Amino acid sequence: MSQNRQLSAIMFTDIEGYTAMMQFDERQAIVIRDKHRSVINSVTSKYDGELVQYYGDGTLSTFKSSVEAVHCAIEMQRAFMEEPSIPVRIGIHVGDIIVTESDIIGDAVNITSRIESLAVVGSVLISDKVNDALRNQNDLKTVFLDTFDFKNVNKTIPVFAVQSDGLIIPKLEEINGKTKPKESDIFKKYRKKTAYAFSFLVIVIIALSLYMSMNSDVIGSDDKLTLAVIPFDDLNAEIESGMFTDGVTEDIIIHLSKIQNLQVTSRASAMQYKGSDKSISDIADELSVDYILEGSVRKHNDKVRINAQLVDAKNNKSLWADSYTNILDKIFQIQTDVSKDIAKALEITLSVNEQSRLENLPTKNSEAYMAYKQGQMFLNRGGGKVD
Repeated sequence: MSQNRQLSAIMFTDIEGYTAMMQFDERQAIVIRDKHRSVINSVTSKYDGELVQYYGDGTLSTFKSSVEAVHCAIEMQRAFMEEPSIPVRIGIHVGDIIVTESDIIGDAVNITSRIESLAVVGSVLISDKVNDALRNQNDLKTVFLDTFDFKNVNKTIPVFAVQSDGLIIPKLEEINGKTKPKESDIFKKYRKKTAYAFSFLVIVIIALSLYMSMNSDVIGSDDKLTLAVIPFDDLNAEIESGMFTDGVTEDIIIHLSKIQNLQVTSRASAMQYKGSDKSISDIADELSVDYILEGSVRKHNDKVRINAQLVDAKNNKSLWADSYTNILDKIFQIQTDVSKDIAKALEITLSVNEQSRLENLPTKNSEAYMAYKQGQMFLNRGGGKVD
């Protein structure tokens, strides 16, 4: 079987409640299915997309352009809203896929499926990578929803909703997709049965009141600060140290992406500036960001030292700089401290939930961390490529 690898924008669509619809009114369900397929076929072709397959009541398609994929999804949803209306959810992601004669496979396909599972009827949800591709598209607006920890995905994914006439922007409480259970979700199931419930609610109300009163003039959801973390300089003497330094850069990007009022450029966009001699202002212009985080990493035996500097790109002015030294086992704590200090420098007040996410340490085992970073480096360099 012939295979080839390519970078594509991937779209999943799904008709909500189709099985129940078929049981209740089979004739109407067939009308809905026929319209769904007619719209999918015509609109996908219009935007130079390729319909890979139908699966049950959904579809899987690929596009050469993320921008075209989003335009296609918007037109589809508007068509589905016309009578007879069809309750459709859409998710889009961009990534590396393996194309066979009859299917596509890859981690990016799995992530797209997870993003689609978060959507509500009439919405179009996209990943941060797709959102990065829309930065200079003035006719395409998005709204940040949250950062999600999906099942069988080894990194958190910031998810955005496409904002356009007729499209639905999901509320967080409406979202119920294929994510890993959070401690807060487990707590909610039992809080009515515990003595902590009342105290918890009182604390939340007080904290929220204080936050709103102290931050009435703070940046709104439509005015998020934009930041890029460019690859940290490697000051190590070890041969494979570049892997560790790139890993630190990527982990800081992931940490900062957990802050809702901060829009962080994806790893794929930022890593192209590794070793670049471009100025901070030039990089900021190309990435359309206000702030740049740069730094260096030095690791010696079981000690690690990270220097970081936050620069206001418009004024070419350093807003904050600091150094962090600790044992390797504390690398995640260092990354958490960097993220909190940056939020403080940008005058962003972290919510209780955001602080909890930042302080959630995936492991305390430095050997496990290094092994994971080696595997991640292998994948990023195309080590998993199938010829």
